[in-house]
Amino acid sequence: MKNLITPLAAKAAVRKSAETTAQEWLPDSTGRGSGRLLLRCKSGSGHWYFRYTRPDGRDDKYPIGSYTEPSRSSDTSEVGGGYSISQARDRADELAAMLKHPATADIRATFERRARETLEAEDAEAAKRDAAQAVIHAQQKYTLGALMEIYCKHLEDGRKASAKDVRALVTRHLLRDQPELASRPAHEVSRSELAKLLRTLVEGGKKRTAGLLRAYLNAAYRLAQSAEGDATAPSALIPFNIDRNPVDGIKSIAVKKRDRVLTDDELRYFLKRLSNDPGAVAALVRSSLYAGGQRPQQMLRTELKNFSAKDRTLLLMDGKGKRAEARAHLVPLGSLALKEIKRLAVIAKAFSTPLLFTSNGEAAVQLTSMGKWIREMRDAMMAAKEIQEPFQMKDLRRTVETMLAKLGADTDTRAQVLSHGLSGIQSSVYNQHDYLAEKRRAMSKWDAHLLLLTNGKPAHSKAKK
Repeated sequence: MKNLITPLAAKAAVRKSAETTAQEWLPDSTGRGSGRLLLRCKSGSGHWYFRYTRPDGRDDKYPIGSYTEPSRSSDTSEVGGGYSISQARDRADELAAMLKHPATADIRATFERRARETLEAEDAEAAKRDAAQAVIHAQQKYTLGALMEIYCKHLEDGRKASAKDVRALVTRHLLRDQPELASRPAHEVSRSELAKLLRTLVEGGKKRTAGLLRAYLNAAYRLAQSAEGDATAPSALIPFNIDRNPVDGIKSIAVKKRDRVLTDDELRYFLKRLSNDPGAVAALVRSSLYAGGQRPQQMLRTELKNFSAKDRTLLLMDGKGKRAEARAHLVPLGSLALKEIKRLAVIAKAFSTPLLFTSNGEAAVQLTSMGKWIREMRDAMMAAKEIQEPFQMKDLRRTVETMLAKLGADTDTRAQVLSHGLSGIQSSVYNQHDYLAEKRRAMSKWDAHLLLLTNGKPAHSKAKK
């Protein structure tokens, strides 16, 4: 006959356990071999267990849950979290059914296995979510725009003269004008997408800009592609996982190189206007031109300590090109350049600043200011019909070399004066001649030519008899 627990017996046993330290077990069996439901009463509370025999012959009591007293109208639970008598019996029947199947006969082991499987499934799902989130993160972080930002910073850290121009072009024509493309994962960007970007510029009449942007994109992708094996490349490029260069399949854009050279008359008008401007930007342009067409970027970086009035020289550091370290470029100064640099040195000392080209003693002249100044000067000269066509600062540098050639300076000397084409192994390793004497002769001729254009007479003409 079944030994069933009654509500009154359960209630009494629980209350009795509150008055003693002993515990009492009330059985509620469903028959031999089917396990047995037990109510353990201790310290004023009850807990249900299912007693059964494990496959290895050991007895086990598997916990079901706490005991909850039934309501007056029924023996169902009034509050959640506990089991009434009827609920505990239903649960015991479910556990007893498990005993009939070999795979679940060990109840405790079965639930432990299921718990592990649940945890493993949750871990797998979490890993899947993490992987998906990582993909989203990579798409948001390792974009084409981010790739070009690192490339621009790489140029800036290397103090490359082109760094500012590269950043300006990338910012305008990619980040600003093509934000959707810029936000695409860099390793997913296709050849056709980049070709479409460049085609838009070409068809908009900006062929040279398209050619430059293609070159910058190509350089950035090549740098990222080799980053893992190149200790000199930014480590920030490695996570981009660039294994191909989409620019490789895009045909180079042939761009006509500028060949604008000012005539003697155009340069004469320019020198006249230039000499009448007292501003800091005009001083930078004068110094660059008088000193043999030196790059304004390098002139801006030079300091008072790099000027020697005694030796009539100005030391520049040329970081242009692929050279890892800037090349020392010693410039001998003619009379016009020396006079201008001396004047700037006096101003620098008055400001107590190491900067030679400054308007306030605190910051160097900005190249953007020089670009604006050149445009305004050019426009004024065009309006006055003093020049035949517009020119840029680069054209002044080309003009200097062209005129030096006419004055008899050979190719090697001109290269030394303007510091270009000197990064090859022959120039950087084997040829250690400083060319200072040759440069002085060339600069003397240049100085005389400038004086002839401005005054109508060469340097030291008073000494002639």
